[in-house]
Amino acid sequence: MIYRCFGWFKKRKPQPKSDPERVKSKPKPLYRTRYRWWKPLDIDEFASNLGDAFQVSFRPNLVAEDKIEIFSQDRREIRVCADTLSALLSPYRAVLYQKEPARLTEKDRKLLEIVMEAYPRGHYTPFL
Repeated sequence: MIYRCFGWFKKRKPQPKSDPERVKSKPKPLYRTRYRWWKPLDIDEFASNLGDAFQVSFRPNLVAEDKIEIFSQDRREIRVCADTLSALLSPYRAVLYQKEPARLTEKDRKLLEIVMEAYPRGHYTPFL
């Protein structure tokens, strides 16, 4: 009777139970989004601090000349690249990603630690 209500339970795939079976599966590329809530990050200062250890590039900010842009400073972004890990950083949001799945190197772990410290929140708003 209970299986009629939960038909998906019978159809689900069995999970690997031993560690060797889990190791054989391919690693997934890292993808995380982190946020700051109240105080924006100073992008220029952050880029100058990271410039020695990582490859930092500013993404172009497309602003029309004839239009009034109220939040143009909030849309500025930098791209920070380590060995396999990259990050897109804006004043309130950071996106960490890998293009190809690979193990994190020491340089990648350092970038991950710096970004997680600068962007401490996992949710985009405190009001939920």
